[in-house]
Amino acid sequence: MSEKMISQSDPVAPNETGGILVGYLEYGILFITGASDSGPHSTESPTLFVRDSEYCQDYLEQIETESCRKIRYVGEWHSHPSSAFNPSQTDIKSLESIARQDHYAVDEAVSIILSKDKELGVTIHQKDGSFKLLATVIVPRSYAETNQMLDALSPPEKKEERTL
Repeated sequence: MSEKMISQSDPVAPNETGGILVGYLEYGILFITGASDSGPHSTESPTLFVRDSEYCQDYLEQIETESCRKIRYVGEWHSHPSSAFNPSQTDIKSLESIARQDHYAVDEAVSIILSKDKELGVTIHQKDGSFKLLATVIVPRSYAETNQMLDALSPPEKKEERTL
């Protein structure tokens, strides 16, 4: 997933870009399984990013349908054109607002910020405006596939349809 974020942020640098995060919570572990791109009608500049809401909603609905609603919205990601991967005051207010809105169906909103140095800042935002900065661990898919506990929790693979 981090590769996807990097591949989407590099071409638009020094502008910010981003999208939504999807995943699921199981055994007290939040598995982030995907990240959308910003969409064709997003606003991307060096100091501001606004995702294409309709595009991201369509992405979310497709993921929820394909996973029988196991995979859901969990938060947002965006790039910073600087070395900073901590959330700005604008980021904090935005994620606090998301955590408070019932239609997002999250008690806490995850934020991943990708710095220009390709470092990730992961924060969990509460409804009261507080947030926690987390250590980041990226589990390669190859490891997840060989670890029985993680493999059992992996999202369903998309099956290829063949016609004869």
